[in-house]
Amino acid sequence: MTLDKLITFYRKQQERQASGELLTTKKKIGRAFARVMPVRGSERNASDQTEATANYIFWVAYRTDLIEDDVIEWQGVEYNIRFIEDSGQGSIYLPLTAERGVAI
Repeated sequence: MTLDKLITFYRKQQERQASGELLTTKKKIGRAFARVMPVRGSERNASDQTEATANYIFWVAYRTDLIEDDVIEWQGVEYNIRFIEDSGQGSIYLPLTAERGVAI
């Protein structure tokens, strides 16, 4: 398997502003090379607008520092990690199912 696409991982975190408001920000937690495969795309209507969504699988070298609330950025587009298929430390690759076109 060729891991030839450079992706960046971000973790969402909340910071309290001086006004007391909570602001959600993203913190870069790493970069990795991945194999990227589109799985499925669809459209939905929300608030009288058509929105396109798509599911992708990103294969990366096995790692243990990711959670399903993290975000992948690839080619300037953000993907919400939906599922981490962790088969244990004996695995070489870690498949990540992620979705674009949804709220991050």
